[in-house]
Order: sequence, then C-alpha cells, then structure tokens
Amino acid sequence: MKLSARDRQRLPWILVALGSSGILLYAYLHFLVQPIMQARAAGCAQLGTLRDMIAQAERDLQSAAAQQAEFDTLQADLTAATNRLVLRPVLGSLLMSAQSELDPTAQACGLSVEGSYLERGRTEIPAMQRGAASAFDLYAMELNASGSFAALRDFLAEVERTNRFIGVTELVVLARPENPLRHRITVRLEWPVFGERRPAADKGRPGNGPRTAAGGDA
Repeated sequence: MKLSARDRQRLPWILVALGSSGILLYAYLHFLVQPIMQARAAGCAQLGTLRDMIAQAERDLQSAAAQQAEFDTLQADLTAATNRLVLRPVLGSLLMSAQSELDPTAQACGLSVEGSYLERGRTEIPAMQRGAASAFDLYAMELNASGSFAALRDFLAEVERTNRFIGVTELVVLARPENPLRHRITVRLEWPVFGERRPAADKGRPGNGPRTAAGGDA
C-alpha cells in the first residue's frame, strides 16, 4: 500500500505524536500512578500493623483486668490474714494480747497455766530488699503450765490450727513425781508482730513518724 504525498508529509508528525503520547503515558504511570500505588500499599501495610497493635492492646487490657482482679484478691487475703494472724497489743501490751488468746485454748484443752507469761523479746525478720527494714518482727514469749501429754498435744494442735504463723521454738516437759499423769511444761512461742522500724528511704519524709508495735504511726 502506497502512501500519498500528503500522508507521507503527516507521518513524521504522527510518529512524534505517538512517541509523545508514549512518553506522557510512561511519565503518568511512573510519576503519578506508581507513587499512588506504592503509597496505597504502604498505607495498607501500616493499617494492618495498627490493627495488630489494637488487637494486642485489647488483649493486654483484658489481661490487665484479670491481673488486677487477682491482685485485689491476693490483697484482700493478705489484709484478712494480717488482721487475724498478726499479734496486736492490748492496752499497749503484746504479752496481754497473747495471754488473752492462749488462756481460753489452754483451758479448753485441759492445760493449766501456772504463773504469769514471760516476754522473751523481739527478733527482726531480715528484709528481702537491701537497706529496708522488715514490715514484721517475731515476738517471743513463754508460758509455764501443767497437764498431760494429751492436753499438751491438743493445745499445740489448736494453736497451730488457729494461727499457722505461730512457731513453737522450745518445748520442755518435766515429770512430776507427786502426779505422774501431769507434767511441768514450758512452751516458748514466736508470734508475727508489726516491725518497729521503717525503710531507710522513708526517713526524713514529712509525716513519717516512728512506727509503733501495732504498725501505726506514733
């Protein structure tokens, strides 16, 4: 097919137009469409990351709620145990408090307390954190009594049942020739009590006075 003279004259312009269109199309795709597609892909990836972060945050919130509930339960148990098992002074006397708890138990078990109870001092419980004072001390006291082995066994079992934090540190049983069925008994016990010291970091802070034996501020 032969081109006419007019078509031959127009051919270069057609080729230039086609080349220009191709260049414009390439520029459009390269400089406009491709950045948009890359930005869209990056936005989708970022959106996926954000969704994963939101999902993880929701899981963390659910876990935090469960951990808070567990902490509240443990805190309530600790408060109840502290209120029930830690020896507190009566009229400023720890010995009187111990006596008020032990006398009914000894009487119910058939153990006769002889004389008065004796204080044997306090022992500091080493703190887990260096430089801090323990929140609790061990208060040692001693009672002298008379009774049978069965009465002593029942007494110690009841003491341990009612307060698992009490420890028997010394036990002496002596025979009584005048009554072989009743023995002279000496029992030394250690009770947990509130410590009298504060952590070193608290010293000098306003409102932090010395702690009393009951755990409060003097």
